[in-house]
Amino acid sequence: MKKMANKKGETSPMAVIIGIVIVVIVAVLVLLFTTGFFDTLNKGLTTFTPEQVDLKVLACKTWTGADAKASFCKYEEFEKNTYMNCQFSQVADRLKAEGIEVEQFYCRGEPSAPDPEKQFCEDAKGKKPGSVSFSDGMTINGQTCCVNLKVCKETTPASTG
Repeated sequence: MKKMANKKGETSPMAVIIGIVIVVIVAVLVLLFTTGFFDTLNKGLTTFTPEQVDLKVLACKTWTGADAKASFCKYEEFEKNTYMNCQFSQVADRLKAEGIEVEQFYCRGEPSAPDPEKQFCEDAKGKKPGSVSFSDGMTINGQTCCVNLKVCKETTPASTG
């Protein structure tokens, strides 16, 4: 028996199935992009540009040499609602790699003191004098106030009656 070869212009069932699968995948991706699904995945993640980290490392080196703990621990705004100090992991790791002891500049104070990133969010939320303006999307050392540190704007409770 001879095998029958596909005639010119004839589509195989496998090609139809592959075409349908590709169309479905494209449709799902379009749907996910238009609904903002990928934005919610990215919501709790903040990264700084290499240039921002380089600038902060340079400043932190200066402060460690001058033994300036207040400057070392102070948060600086690098973008709107995005703050970083010398204890941010990307900065601290680079300082350690260069032989700088960052542990001597422990910014937390006493071991029982609150987490400095969370305290920064709390101070802003409570409008403490000298603090920055608060928003749920505010990011400190790569952690978002509301998502990672659980410091969010309070919602007004529903009235009962």
